[in-house]
Amino acid sequence: MSRLKRPIKVKQEAPQSQANLEASRAEGQENRQPFIVAPHLCEDMWRLLLGFTVVMSYELEEMAVEDPKSEITELHMSIRNNFEFWGIKLDPFRYSRELENTAYKWVDTCETAPPLSVRYFFSEANVVSSPLFASVSSKWRSLMANESKAYNPATGECDVSTCDHYRRLIEPYYTEFACAVRYCPIGRFVPETSTLTVCLYKPGTNALIAPPFPHLPLFSAVVASSSDKHWMNVLMSRGKVESKIRPPTTGMERLLACFFAVMSCAYADAGTEKMKAGLIELHMSLRNNFQFRDEKLTPFTYSKELENLAMEWAKTCNKSEPKDPRYANLGNNVGSCPLYWPLVFEWSNRLSSQKKAYNPATGQCVGSPCEHYRQVVQPNNTKFGCAINVCSYTVPSRRSKLLSVCLYQAE
Repeated sequence: MSRLKRPIKVKQEAPQSQANLEASRAEGQENRQPFIVAPHLCEDMWRLLLGFTVVMSYELEEMAVEDPKSEITELHMSIRNNFEFWGIKLDPFRYSRELENTAYKWVDTCETAPPLSVRYFFSEANVVSSPLFASVSSKWRSLMANESKAYNPATGECDVSTCDHYRRLIEPYYTEFACAVRYCPIGRFVPETSTLTVCLYKPGTNALIAPPFPHLPLFSAVVASSSDKHWMNVLMSRGKVESKIRPPTTGMERLLACFFAVMSCAYADAGTEKMKAGLIELHMSLRNNFQFRDEKLTPFTYSKELENLAMEWAKTCNKSEPKDPRYANLGNNVGSCPLYWPLVFEWSNRLSSQKKAYNPATGQCVGSPCEHYRQVVQPNNTKFGCAINVCSYTVPSRRSKLLSVCLYQAE
């Protein structure tokens, strides 16, 4: 016979009245104390956050600084080695430990502007920064890819947009470079750790003597001679443009400046004379070989008077015709190209391409411009003279170019 379990009785509390509930709630609110944060605790928390950011920046620097630097270095080498224009390649980059130490002195300041030191006088710089959690190497690759599309190797200029970062990597006379990377806490009120990279570029020890394209025999001496005047102009223009950089004051700096000046005078004249001789020969050849309906043109006569007038124009370093009545009744051809590019070859290529657009029966251009070629084969033009000048510019960036001017006079 099974025993029946006795049911368990649950004690039920009598429900409280509405008045009792409201009274208990009011009593709890009176006893509750407000939570107040002391001001010194906020200050301590802020200091802790700031210290944590700084410490993390140094820890991240120790762990990862080598990776972006090696990637950026490889990117420089790859762009330099793969650059080629009309079969011409550049001398490969050489990594400089001396420049690397100079670059680290820059990034240690965590500033994008260079320190006030003469050591930055003889080098150019690319400065790129990115937030902490963004890849600075990817930013370098994106920057180079975009700027390479804007760079015109035939003129050495930037088309549409800026390309100064990319242009420094393929400047023929920059043969040494180095990079430095640092993680910097940036921001006055809210610290934001970012990655700062600085890459420096400068000519090699043989930049004043060896041409960048030694396998180009016809123009190697010309290119070598123009490099000295180019770098002298760059260094002198820096003293004018960058007021923060002091002029040479020590004996060694003065000696170096004098050396550059002597080398410039020694080579510049000989180089431009060889280029001018090439222009004269090119004009004579095109004029003598032109023939239409079995008739030849009157041969050109070279004029020293026109050459002197052309030099006055070239020294203005402006492609626009001067506002001088002496140029009013003269034909002209004006061209410019980077210092490292063979000027005579550029003229020959331009005139040959325009020859195809010239119609000798009408004397007009068909399909494309041919003004330069038409000046050479104009029957009434019987005298000509040419001049070449090395021009240095500071706007929009420091650079030097060869400006060539040829003038033509009719009978």
